[in-house]
Formats: sequence, C-alpha cells, structure tokens
Amino acid sequence: MVGPPHDCAIICDSCMAGRNNRRPFDEVVIHETELGGCIHIDLFESPDISIGGKRYGMTLTNDTSQFTECRLIADKSAASTLEVFKIFHAWFENTTSKRIKRVHTDGGTEFK
Repeated sequence: MVGPPHDCAIICDSCMAGRNNRRPFDEVVIHETELGGCIHIDLFESPDISIGGKRYGMTLTNDTSQFTECRLIADKSAASTLEVFKIFHAWFENTTSKRIKRVHTDGGTEFK
C-alpha cells in the first residue's frame, strides 16, 4: 500500500480526493427478496460467430438468486430480443411458479 506523500499520521481530505478515481456510491443497493421480483437483461456482442450463426448474446439475471441464463441470438432487433424473453418468461414461470414483476434493462434501443 502506498503511503501519504508526506510524513503525517492523519491523511487530509485533499490527499484522499487526489487519490480517488471516482466518488463512492451514495445509495445502498437493495436486492429483491422474492424470485422474479426483478430480472436484469443485457445484450452483448461476441467477437466470434457461433456454429449456429449467432453473433449476439442476451443475459437474463434474477436479482434475488443471481441465477443467470445466457441465450444466443442472431441480431439485436426488438423482435429477436422479445422472442428470447418470451421463452425465458415461460420457462421461469413454469419452473418457479412465480411471476416476473419487473424487468430492468440499460435502456438500449433493442429493448424499445
């Protein structure tokens, strides 16, 4: 660990501010306590195309259990993402007997 730039027992606010790359989070993150309370969805692009010709992936994460499922999709269109979500939605409700209450995305155009 790197010490303060000068010999002192107390690190002043200016020294700490100069060392910090960003401010700490001000809010406390509260996770859902019930399965299906919130599902986080995100898309990513793979550097390689899969054997089935799919270049993108969609992750669906349950906030309570942190269970994550990844589905491969050919494109980022709204139709493709909706189709994958419908399959996951049916699987989730049939498996857990719980309803999905909320979906959280990054607000990308593929979800509109």
